Amino acid sequence: MADTHSSVRVIVFTVLIIGIGASVYYFARAPKPVQPVSSVRVPVPAEEPTAPEEPIPTAPNPLPQPVAVESTPVIPRELQTNGLTGTWELSVLEEDSGEMENYFRFDLDDRSGELQVASVEVYPNLAVSLDGNKLVLSSHRDNFHQTFEGILNTGKTEARGRYITRFVFEDTEQPEHTDASEAMLTLLSPSFLEQERDAENILVARQEEARAIYDAIHAFASENDGKFPSALSQIPISSFPDPASIAHVPGRTITYSGGGAVLDKERLSEVQKQLAVDKLSTEFLVEHERQLREVWGGETPSASPLLRIQYASPPLTIDIATTGVVSMNEFPPTDAAAGNDPAELRSLEYNNLKQLAIVVKMFQSENNDFIPPGWLTIYPEYLTNTDVLRSPWSENRNPSYQLLYPGAHQNDLYAIAQELFDAGLIELENVVSDPEPIGPHLEGHIPVIVGTDLLPMVGDSPPMRAVAFLDGHVEAVPVDDWERRITPFQR
Repeated sequence: MADTHSSVRVIVFTVLIIGIGASVYYFARAPKPVQPVSSVRVPVPAEEPTAPEEPIPTAPNPLPQPVAVESTPVIPRELQTNGLTGTWELSVLEEDSGEMENYFRFDLDDRSGELQVASVEVYPNLAVSLDGNKLVLSSHRDNFHQTFEGILNTGKTEARGRYITRFVFEDTEQPEHTDASEAMLTLLSPSFLEQERDAENILVARQEEARAIYDAIHAFASENDGKFPSALSQIPISSFPDPASIAHVPGRTITYSGGGAVLDKERLSEVQKQLAVDKLSTEFLVEHERQLREVWGGETPSASPLLRIQYASPPLTIDIATTGVVSMNEFPPTDAAAGNDPAELRSLEYNNLKQLAIVVKMFQSENNDFIPPGWLTIYPEYLTNTDVLRSPWSENRNPSYQLLYPGAHQNDLYAIAQELFDAGLIELENVVSDPEPIGPHLEGHIPVIVGTDLLPMVGDSPPMRAVAFLDGHVEAVPVDDWERRITPFQR
């Protein structure tokens, strides 16, 4: 019996062992659920708080740590500069007036470590270079070259030197013509430029005010057969965007010249379309200018002001012609000669003539070397600002400058100069007439535009008139010398 119980215990024990082994094998082989790859932790029951996580140890850096030392920081290339970035202005000493005249401005940027300059229209291909403290500015157009060479001051705010112009003659043995004048480049301060912008904003606001008044006048004319009102009181006050624009304001005077008619734009367009390069001749150009004068009713688009507004502070006169052309003068015409520095007025006069001389050259280059027949033919394609047609002190709305050879071809001017040279009336050193004609080399002696008004007196200077010559330079010619230098060309 004992043996039987022993056998049963052995059998039960054996079955139990087999069952436990099977369970272990089953759970070992059973697939486990896939744990997504993430940083999410399985929450631990609140009653079993987890111990704080210990940082993962990192491998020690075998390289020694750098030691902090004093050193010059490396400046990024885009921030490197020679201290020249800003707006610069070139001024050239005028021999006649003895004053520095502002020629043009340009923007310079050297923050990239290289000098980058924004060219200006009158001086294309403008380039700037710096060698030590020597600053060089250069430009060229066709055969005409301009160069400024100056030495920078220690503050890098100005450079004084020489402004050199060269005209290189082509296909001749004639030496180049060179002029040099004292000059200065100045870096304009931000405060100065800001003041200029403020003053310009005032001018713009006043011009817009004048334009609003004109628009109301023009609208009245459009509703009344193209006739302007005889007086501003005929226009309903509601027609003005701001009734205060025509109210009495201390320091402002409004003068209206009633009558007249609106410009016949269809007729103007017909006449302007007649100008074609293949038809050009002196006779054709002179007739074209005559027809334009009929349409405009004068020698310039603003010859007859319809509306004049004068401001006392800052001094400003705004004129609007019947055509809508706006012109501004930054001091009242009635006080111009008496209330302004004569040297400054002369400088403004020279600047006007230089601009007109450039306009003449531009017209010639695109119209087979013909001189413009008048100021209307070149408006507005070549001449956009009619203010330059009047001396800065002139009260007359007609042009202050006269074209000596309206509609003439450049070769005609060369022939006249050749005759005068052969007659001994023009002196030019180191030039022989034969075998080559020298007419083209006499451009600096051929007057093209003359000022009709005497220049304001400066010190003990004799009476003078300003003259622009064919090569583009401007001189103040004494009246006593007029007979010798200018009269022979006034045929």
